[in-house]
Amino acid sequence: MLRHFIVILLLCHQGLLTNAEITDAEYITHAESLREHRQGMTDDQRLHLQNELETLYLKWKDPNNSDESEITSITGLLIDTIIPKSIPFTLDDVRYPFDTKSPGRNEFVCLGLRNLNGFAYLRVDDVHKQELEVLRALATTAEEKLKAQIRSHFFASADVSDISTEILQTYLALKSVDRPCVSSFSQVELIKMNWLNWCVDELNIDEKLGRLTEMDEKTLRESKGELVDALAFTQVAAGKIQLIESSLSNFNLKHSNILNESVNDMEVLRKVFEDFAQKYRSITWTHTVGTDAELYLGLINGAGAGASSEADLKNVEGIPDYVISLFHLLPTPENVPPEYLELATRYHGLVVNRFFVPKVESNEEIEWVLHDATPLKKIYEKAASAARLSESAGPTEDCSWAKDLLGDAEKLRLTYAKAADERYRFYAELLREYKYGITNDKVRHLW
Repeated sequence: MLRHFIVILLLCHQGLLTNAEITDAEYITHAESLREHRQGMTDDQRLHLQNELETLYLKWKDPNNSDESEITSITGLLIDTIIPKSIPFTLDDVRYPFDTKSPGRNEFVCLGLRNLNGFAYLRVDDVHKQELEVLRALATTAEEKLKAQIRSHFFASADVSDISTEILQTYLALKSVDRPCVSSFSQVELIKMNWLNWCVDELNIDEKLGRLTEMDEKTLRESKGELVDALAFTQVAAGKIQLIESSLSNFNLKHSNILNESVNDMEVLRKVFEDFAQKYRSITWTHTVGTDAELYLGLINGAGAGASSEADLKNVEGIPDYVISLFHLLPTPENVPPEYLELATRYHGLVVNRFFVPKVESNEEIEWVLHDATPLKKIYEKAASAARLSESAGPTEDCSWAKDLLGDAEKLRLTYAKAADERYRFYAELLREYKYGITNDKVRHLW
């Protein structure tokens, strides 16, 4: 650890004091140039660079070499040899800590390190091996940080322990005129590799649907919690896919429609999730709440205002957790009795009122509960008003819905499995490109 720290300190001292003032947009442009430089390199060019590096290294480390050089580290030698002179990538960038306020520079740093990493297996003396190890570690870390940055651009948190927050955030993002956008091919590449994981895998939807398909109709009707769960996760998956799909579609329009296949793959899966959620949204509400709306409303009206924790804020004695979860689902259901929507409105109003009771000590978790409850109350209030105007009495429960849902859940799993297969084909293609792009030095290092 100490040796790593010393090497990083050396890199810091060898860097330029500061980059010239470069805007974030300019960093994105430079990052694209780095991507094109790396991908446009032929095998012959790569081999030529590798041989040139070996020659320059032998010359650079020779104490009897009379040529004056400003290069004082093996990292500096790689930058000087590999990075085009027109791109302002320096030792400062190698040690640059990712900054959420400068996503363009973060991307630029990642692409620069990616270029260097391909040649960071140069055969060097023991005294320089540690520096190359640090450089490779920095490149790997930067890649992971850039991936996390892009993910957070679309979705606030990877923590799905409270799916209600993720549902609301996704819903509001889709309603916003300022949707997340994609601004570079480097972002596109990482999105293509990770969108299915971000939108579906992280939600463990296959496992949840699998539990449904293993049930018989009678068990499914009795498993209201599983039913609400399936609706919640399919709705949020559809919304998350739509967020990424729309951003890639907009990028596609500006770049000769080169992403049609990827956008189409997303559209197919998103549509299946949407159709499932749309078909079973009202059914789930009707089956879950049933004739207990008046009972639940009485429990909410009589609930105490005191609360000392997140759970106390959200729970109402006598109302099952799966019904509380139902009140957090978006979009709101159509063709259900207005009292269902009024019930959800009253519930979120109770949560908001509880927050302002003096005995509640505010913390981050409690702040999030209020952050969710305030817009949810407004959304359900508006839906309840519209339902009252339309005088909707709600659907009568169709006895065949359970059988249909089991079949549709299985179809949804199959469509998801096909999308996963396409992802692995894409990974296989990346591995093929990686194999042909690997340097001889890296092959020797791996062996």
